[in-house]
Amino acid sequence: MNRIARLALGICAMLTASAVAPAQNINNGTCGKINNSGTIRLRSNTGQFQNAAPVAQVNNTNGTIEMTGTNNVFNGSNPLGSSASNRITGIVLWSSTNPAQNVQGRWYNNLNLSGNTKNMRDSIFVGGAYQITNGTGNRTYNGTFTYDGTIAQVVIPESGVNSYNNVELQNSSAGNSKTLSNGTANVLGTFTNNANNLGGFTVQNSGVLNLNAASLSNAPFTVNGNGSVINIATDNAYLTLGNNSTLLADNSGRINISSNHAPAAMAVGSGSTLRLGNTGNGGILYLTGVANMNIEGTYVNQLPSLTNAFYDCGTTVRYMAVANGQVIQATSSVEANRYGKLETIGGNKTTNGNVHVKCGLLVNPNSTVHSITVPATNTLYVYNGNPLSITPVRYDTTLNDCQTSSEVIGNMQIEMPASVANNSITFNNRFTTLQYTNAANVPQFVTFNSIPGSAPFSFNPTTDVQRKINVSYSNPVSGTPNWAATVKAGFRPAEAAGLSGLASLSNVRTFNSPAGFSPNMIGNNYQRSINNGCELYWISAQQISHTGTNTLASGSDLLLRGGPGIVHSSNDGRWSNPGTWATGSEPFPFDTVFVHHNVWAGFTRPLANGWDGYSTPEAFPNAMAASVTIDNNPPAQPNAALIFGLDQTAPTNNGLFIIGGSSVYTASTVGTNGILRLVDCDQSVIPMNTTATDFNQFATVITNVQPKANGLLIFAAPGALQPRVRVNDVQNAGMIQNGSTLEIGD
Repeated sequence: MNRIARLALGICAMLTASAVAPAQNINNGTCGKINNSGTIRLRSNTGQFQNAAPVAQVNNTNGTIEMTGTNNVFNGSNPLGSSASNRITGIVLWSSTNPAQNVQGRWYNNLNLSGNTKNMRDSIFVGGAYQITNGTGNRTYNGTFTYDGTIAQVVIPESGVNSYNNVELQNSSAGNSKTLSNGTANVLGTFTNNANNLGGFTVQNSGVLNLNAASLSNAPFTVNGNGSVINIATDNAYLTLGNNSTLLADNSGRINISSNHAPAAMAVGSGSTLRLGNTGNGGILYLTGVANMNIEGTYVNQLPSLTNAFYDCGTTVRYMAVANGQVIQATSSVEANRYGKLETIGGNKTTNGNVHVKCGLLVNPNSTVHSITVPATNTLYVYNGNPLSITPVRYDTTLNDCQTSSEVIGNMQIEMPASVANNSITFNNRFTTLQYTNAANVPQFVTFNSIPGSAPFSFNPTTDVQRKINVSYSNPVSGTPNWAATVKAGFRPAEAAGLSGLASLSNVRTFNSPAGFSPNMIGNNYQRSINNGCELYWISAQQISHTGTNTLASGSDLLLRGGPGIVHSSNDGRWSNPGTWATGSEPFPFDTVFVHHNVWAGFTRPLANGWDGYSTPEAFPNAMAASVTIDNNPPAQPNAALIFGLDQTAPTNNGLFIIGGSSVYTASTVGTNGILRLVDCDQSVIPMNTTATDFNQFATVITNVQPKANGLLIFAAPGALQPRVRVNDVQNAGMIQNGSTLEIGD
């Protein structure tokens, strides 16, 4: 060794010696190395393990560092255990026999406790074994205690005065689960099964995990075996499943949820799954008290009997996926295993079996309307949680009657309560209801099978609403049936779009339509709601009964059959465009038409300019409607106009358009007795020029953001053929602008 090297070593030794505190501490300087396979024990209450050396120079893999003082610490310029990369290898034993020993927050490999009581400081990480010697004093946990080993780890049961504060699980590799067995781990604060805990966490062998605050599982989570339980019980407790993770309960492993935390004590995030397995008696779920469970992901019960999931009447299970296709888990018909309250939010849902609900159904408490599709072999059952009252069934509770359109598609059966007279019972949508006016010996169960867009028995597409509503019912609990009811049926405007001939929404009536037999009209005092722009229309009929001329026989379809009606525009557009009209079809020759928008006939306006680009000619130019009202009533409808012109897409009718009625229309039929009314046109509007040049500008250049037309406009055409508009009677309280020909009289 040369002189310079010897001098450097001497200086290092002097610096190390000069930095050493009194003999109470161990100070490992930057040049120091420790290879411990025995025990290094700090005996002073304030003794410190000071380290300045790289962590690789302190090897405690096969050794023990024992802290016997009440306030021992690892410190120094590069303290051991100050980070995951500086983790203390081997065993660290905190063994003070004096009370209230402070256990420092550090990254440990193996952490052992013995002796008297301990204060477990925040940010303790254990990557290997955590061991507590029998007879050790009570532990008080502060902050977060983390099991972060990559290998399989045992989570030590701690409860009562020894309860954990916050617990986090991290870093296990796939196949190396952290496990809780044979005891109770009570977590007073947060519990986190971190996303990087790939091996997951298993509660097994009579292990019990009590969650008392905000808890999150982003990794596999299992409760398995008889006596193994996850409890979510206190008011502030809730568990969220995230990161596409799964919580599996199996082989009598149990999940008890009774916390009243709002909005839910269990939240299954999008992509995540709550699964009840079918090994042995399956996984067991108890949802009790007023606890709620929100499911944005998936809830699956794999036990065929479905008798392993229990729901109290006061609990709510919410299916909340935004995307369409979320599956509502089937339930058993056994009362204890029926959903308490069932609620759906977001996208369309479907069921995977019979769904039984005992205390309430709520479809869409928000603004996103959706449907629940019940497959043909299944039924959604609603029972009476209270036999003296109607179990509430509600739809679209934040929407008004005109906006509501959520519904149950398929079989929906409701148990009739003992007291049912004059109470409206809601079935497949807000407007499909049953109200008994004579409630003597009503059926015990009534089923409506409502299928939108499906043909009922004896369906005639020109006269009937295309919705199948099959009604079946049981006998009364006792006695001879003697009931009468008002029946209301809701349907979508598009389902009535095919009505023609004498049929219209305003003439829809109810018919009893059994399979294989001709339908017969039933009921009286019909009422209808066919409001323009509403999502659902409805018709109701009184005095529907189980017998007599107004019989709606069990197993028959409730057929909705109609005649001529009223058609309102719902958008700017061409007369022939179905999208222009609230009915979803071009008006028929018998219709009464109300124009509330800019509606044109005989020509196309470009899609590129914001118009509809519709080029199909008008179907009934010789009988456009029985009457037309141009309802330009500012400020609600400031741009109502009926506009005529001709281009290459005009009907082949020599430029003639007739406003006139016809009950049965063929191409040669000429409408008669037509009426054109113009209502409250804004007289301040400056008249438009109606020459052929102006027509070209209007039809092909003007965009929908520019000022729109008002009243009746007839433009001159560019060619020899000119438009002619014929009507028997004109009642003008608005503006008529004619650049071609307006003919008055049939």
